[in-house]
Parts: sequence; structure tokens; C-alpha cells
Amino acid sequence: MHQAHPQPVTLWQATKAVVKQLLNTDVHALKSVPFSAYGGAGWGSGGDAPGRFSTLYAAQPGAAYDYRTAAGNPLDNGVVAACVDAIAQAVADAPPVLQQRDGDAWQPVPTHPLLDLLRLPNGFYGSSHLWAATVAGECVTGNGFWRLVWDDTHSQPVEIWWEPSLTPRFDAGNFITDYLLRVDGKAYSLQRGEVVHFRHALHPRNPRLGWTPLDTAMRQIAGDNSAATYHGALLRNSAVASLMVSLKEANTSITPDQISQLMQNLERKVTGEGAGRIAGSNLPVEISKLGYSPEELALDKLVNYYEARICAALRVPPMVLGLVGGNEHRTYSNYGEAIRDFWQRTIKPIQNRHAAELGAQLLPLFQLDPAEYRIVWDYSQVAALQEDEQELYTRLENACSGPFLTPDEARARLHLAPVSGGNVMR
Repeated sequence: MHQAHPQPVTLWQATKAVVKQLLNTDVHALKSVPFSAYGGAGWGSGGDAPGRFSTLYAAQPGAAYDYRTAAGNPLDNGVVAACVDAIAQAVADAPPVLQQRDGDAWQPVPTHPLLDLLRLPNGFYGSSHLWAATVAGECVTGNGFWRLVWDDTHSQPVEIWWEPSLTPRFDAGNFITDYLLRVDGKAYSLQRGEVVHFRHALHPRNPRLGWTPLDTAMRQIAGDNSAATYHGALLRNSAVASLMVSLKEANTSITPDQISQLMQNLERKVTGEGAGRIAGSNLPVEISKLGYSPEELALDKLVNYYEARICAALRVPPMVLGLVGGNEHRTYSNYGEAIRDFWQRTIKPIQNRHAAELGAQLLPLFQLDPAEYRIVWDYSQVAALQEDEQELYTRLENACSGPFLTPDEARARLHLAPVSGGNVMR
């Protein structure tokens, strides 16, 4: 009897079979997939021992030189420090507002222990310093940490302290088990309810930690530091470029002492307070310039490039900082636009992220359901946004004049409490 040969399986048929098999598996098993014990499961993760973080900071693309080490602490760079300070000062201008859901609207909660704690986090510094330190950590390392101190009955937090660095710990069953705090060489364990962890963004190599775009600008930071050092050295030497002393003729000889004396005389006469003096020598030598001048290096363009890239990483317009690169096209009109752009594209997204983390991590510690309560920010006193606020007032006033909003609904959008008769449509 003739036996039929099996028909060849097409790629599409094979794919359908695999998909069908996957759909028939227990999808609930996916919920029990363990977290990586290597700290990664992100881009480029793996290679570390269990319980230790993967290498978070790789070399800069296309460079064998260690620019990260050369850059040092980013906050020691003048441009980074100016950007971080501008963000920190702006963030403090908009205070937090606690709101409670009221149907489809949100109503402000005038007083609450949470607001009191955010206003005065501890007895040694206020909210502006707390937020400034938090923002600095997010900008430079991608992480901002708060340590919470609870009352004696452990009913709610009563103090907030900024911590420069905490180490999240984890195992296969928990994304984060606790945080490790090191003080004077001693390690302390902080439970998750004792920490609020802000991240600029989830780190692609380890989402337990934060990531900052500034990490990509280490070459620019190192270059800007080198340019500042070069400028400083030139000014210290009264802008006299490096010189080389050599014999004019090969058959001429002078002693090492004569060369040393000549170099000392030149340095004394034409650098420092001797700048502008005339120096001469009766020795048969030739003095030539060694290296390039700032003009030949186009150092101003290099510095502007470094500044622009650093500002771009932190999303701060150079014009806001008064940097040369931003002042070329600065007018009163576009300076105001730059300030508003800074608020809209930088400060508000940062504060939206902060509000989300406070809702997820801090509100539940005060027995506040994040589905019923939220933190927003009051921009009514921010000078840079007053024009936008005035436009908002005008739009809400017009909406109240027609069948669109009640006065209370309009007031709620301005974080204001209801008024008598305010729930009646005009």
C-alpha cells in the first residue's frame, strides 16, 4: 500500500502552532516569574554575582578614554551647578496642594498632617532645601532619597530627611526588600515604608535605580573642566602661551645653568605682575611658541558647545542661565519665552513625576487612598507663569458665563474651595 508523504510545514503554520501552544499554557504562571537576582534584566544586564548590581555605567560610546573619571563630581562643574541650582530654585516656587476626589472633580484639602510635613520636613531645614537636595540628586545620579521618621505609635511619618545615597536590596521574590543606609562605616536597614525613592527615569540596566541624561554628557563635562583649567592657567601666566627655548645653531653650546637662569628670568619678567615688560637675552637661543593660542583653538566655540550639550541634558535653556551661548540672541521678549519654556518643559514634568511618586509611596502611609487623593502644585504665585495663569482665569471666567462650568468647578481647577451657591450653572 502506498504511504503518503507528509506535507511540508510552512513557516506560517509553524508559527501558528507555537502561538497556539503558548496560548494554551497557564498565563498565571507569568505572575510568579522571579525578579532577577543579578540586579538587571535590562539593557546590557548580567555578568554580576547574584544580589549585586550589574555594571550601570559603561564607557562613553566611541571612546576608550575614561571621561567619567575625568569629569569627576558633576556638581563641581560650573555649568552643571548652575543648571541644578536653577531647577532647584524654581521647584521651590510652587507649593504642594492636597486634593480629594469629588465625583468627576477634585477639591482642595485645606489642612492635613501630610501638608504640614511637606512644608516643614524636620526641625533643621525647610521644604525648599529638601526639594533642592532631592532635585540635585535626581539630576546628577538619577536618584533622590527621603528617609522617613515615624512617631512613637508608628501611625504616620513625622519627619523627612534627605539622604545622599541609599542602596536598594532585593531578592528573587521582591523587586526591593529594603534599603541600605551607611553612616560612618556602619550599615542600617531601612524598610520600604521608611523611604521615598524618586527617580528621574528607570535605569535601563537596573530599574530599581534611577537614570539621568547627564550620564551621557561626561565628555562635555570633562571638556568644560579642561577648558576652565586652561583659561585659568593662561590668566595666571598673564595670557602668555607656553614657550620653548632652543639653540639657534647646532654647533653652539650653553650650560644647563644658563638655560635654567634664562627660563627663570623670562618667567619672572613676562608673567604675573611682569606682564607687558620687555625681556631680552644675550644667549644664542631661539624662543618659540609651543602649542596653540585660545584663538587658534577656537576655544570660545568649544566652550559654547560644551555648555549647550550639558544644558540640553538637563533641559535648561542656556539663556536662562545667562551663558554666552544663550545670550547671542537674547532679548527681553525671548528671554521671557525661555523662562516660560523652562517651566513648561522642565519644571512641570519634574513636579508631575514628584506628585506621582508621592501618591504611590507617601500618601498610603497617611492612610490616604491614591485613587481618592492626589498631590498637585500651585502655580498661581509663579511669576514666570502669570501670563499663562491670567489666560486660564479668563478662560474659566468665560466658561462660567455660559452652560459649561459652575463657579465651584472653575474654582476647583484653581485649587480653590467651593463657595455658597457655587454649584449652580449660570
